[in-house]
Amino acid sequence: MFLLLAVINCQAALCEHAFEALYDYLSVQMECFASPLNARYDRFCSAFPDVDQSFGSQGSFFEWTPDKKVGGSFEVNPPFIEPLKAAMTTRLHIFLEMNCPLTFVVIVPGWREVVLT
Repeated sequence: MFLLLAVINCQAALCEHAFEALYDYLSVQMECFASPLNARYDRFCSAFPDVDQSFGSQGSFFEWTPDKKVGGSFEVNPPFIEPLKAAMTTRLHIFLEMNCPLTFVVIVPGWREVVLT
């Protein structure tokens, strides 16, 4: 399953209640782009996995793979840099082709000046 949420604020960060709702209603228990300073769940992917591993980092999102036997639900809120978003999209498509139960909640900015094609 693939869900898309548009957040309208400067950083497109989710508030505490949104993370709680993702956990309560979709069983989200891991963030695909976080750091020890802003992670809301015990497990997360980070830009510096060598340093962040002792805090719960599962490694870089671009090297991590969900457990095919277990599946899971994941929150995806990447930095809004075009090459990074394109690479993230490619990786998510690969994950969604796996034969296992996966849910990705992707956070995108609700910028009005952006035209989606």
